[in-house]
Order: sequence, then structure tokens, then C-alpha cells
Amino acid sequence: MDIIEDSDLGGRRSEWGSPPGADEELMRKRHWDTIEHERMTPGIGRRVVHSSRMTTARIYMEKDAVVPWHSHDNEQMSHVLEGRLLFEFPDGSLEAGPGDVVEIPPDEPHRVVALENSVAMDVFAPVREDWVRGDDAYLRNPDSSDARK
Repeated sequence: MDIIEDSDLGGRRSEWGSPPGADEELMRKRHWDTIEHERMTPGIGRRVVHSSRMTTARIYMEKDAVVPWHSHDNEQMSHVLEGRLLFEFPDGSLEAGPGDVVEIPPDEPHRVVALENSVAMDVFAPVREDWVRGDDAYLRNPDSSDARK
């Protein structure tokens, strides 16, 4: 198995942060600062890495920003790194802070409210194909949803 680091790429990247010509057998090391910061709405941004079977994202939320109600067929683990987030579900809600990990099963409707400026690490399995296709309008269009309180 080959190993490649960001510095070995000479700044070359594919659309989703993978080195050109990478295959499943390639072990890679990346640094979050080298991955494009994508502004989703005025209060939400993200950096995303897709592997062959998973999606990992750093989600940046300003106080009062809202990820609107949605569901997906991916299992999700959301690890709060900084700040405080309120995860809302049809049958209740829970508040999470630094060090907390929230497990969200596939197809579970949920939304997230930033109680303060926050950073979370979200891991999804399998890959978030809707994100790969750019078919995630619930995050991109605050006018068509309740993306901000």
C-alpha cells in the first residue's frame, strides 16, 4: 500500500480533496487546513473529506445558525469539538458540548441549532452521495428552509 501526504501533492487536488489518480488502496494523510472551506449559508461552513466508504466533515456554525430538519440514509456520529449544539429530534432534544458524541441512526429526522459559535466533526457511513453530487440544498439555500433562526 502506498502512503501519500498533502505535501507530496504539490498543491494538486481533485474536487473533493483526493489526490489525482488516487485509488482505494492508497493510504493518505491530510490536514484540515489544506481542505477547502465551503461556505454553505451565512452562518454555516464545512470542510469535507470523502473516502471510498465514509464521509468526514468539520462543520463550523456561528451562534444561532440552524441546520434545518432533514434525514439521510447514512449513520452519523457528530463529535462536538468546540461550543454547544442543540440536536433536535421528533421525540426530544439534547444539548452537546466539547467531547460529546451524538449518534444519529439512518433515516432519523433531525436539526441542529448552534447555541454558541461551534465546531463539530461529523462522520457518515456510507459516503454522503448527496454531498458528492452537490444535492444538499437544505444546507445551501437558507431562503428555502429554516437554515437560520
